[in-house]
Amino acid sequence: MKPQKRRSSPRSRKKSQPSRVAHVGIIFVVDDRVLVESTPASEGEVYGDCFTHGNGHEQFWARLQADALVPQGEDYIIAPRGRCVVNRVTLKPILYLDKCIMKKPTLVREIKRRLQLPARVQLATDPHYRCPVCLSRSPL
Repeated sequence: MKPQKRRSSPRSRKKSQPSRVAHVGIIFVVDDRVLVESTPASEGEVYGDCFTHGNGHEQFWARLQADALVPQGEDYIIAPRGRCVVNRVTLKPILYLDKCIMKKPTLVREIKRRLQLPARVQLATDPHYRCPVCLSRSPL
């Protein structure tokens, strides 16, 4: 007679944790508050080699103003901002941030958490994401 294989009881099996899906999105930081609008990368729009969030900063800012979450009557370019995209080939996220945001690790961690990004992610700057403070410091 063959010995029977033992099956583990359902209680002893490890539950698989749901995989975190990186989001693509746009970011503002106002008074050290992180404001994010995002979409799962798999639902993002194709833009060149990347998946990106469909809305722009201007539309998001208008909604934030309508909800009284940011200063009324001020243009969105006054606030430090950024964008997260995901490379379509490597599936690695790239986080483009204003230098004023990059200088504050707690804000960067909060952005990564909100966008469900891995701890290690490529950080980059981009001329589109420079607040007036950063613009005043840049060489001509």
